[in-house]
Amino acid sequence: MRYLSRVSGPFIDRIDLQIELPRLSSVELQSTTAEETSAEVRARVEAAYAIQLKRQGKVNARLNNKEMSLYCELPAAELQFLARASEKLALSPRSYHRVIKVARTISDLKGAPN
Repeated sequence: MRYLSRVSGPFIDRIDLQIELPRLSSVELQSTTAEETSAEVRARVEAAYAIQLKRQGKVNARLNNKEMSLYCELPAAELQFLARASEKLALSPRSYHRVIKVARTISDLKGAPN
């Protein structure tokens, strides 16, 4: 938190995803469960990239507001949820639109139409 307080809000606002990773337990560290390989992740990313280019001719991050309304349409319930979250978290317009673009990208990575 001390480090983040040194970074300007507008700069942080341009980072699409910020996640906090909890400390792993010793059991998790010693796990031998097979994880997704880098090649598998790469294949999913390439497939999502191809979906985006086919659908709109560019990646989701480059969509303008008009294009977002065409390719990132949200159902009413999700729009209401996003509006409440936007108010509660005091999201900037840039952050609001980034949330929608990231959600569209997650759907593309999963191969989901919406």
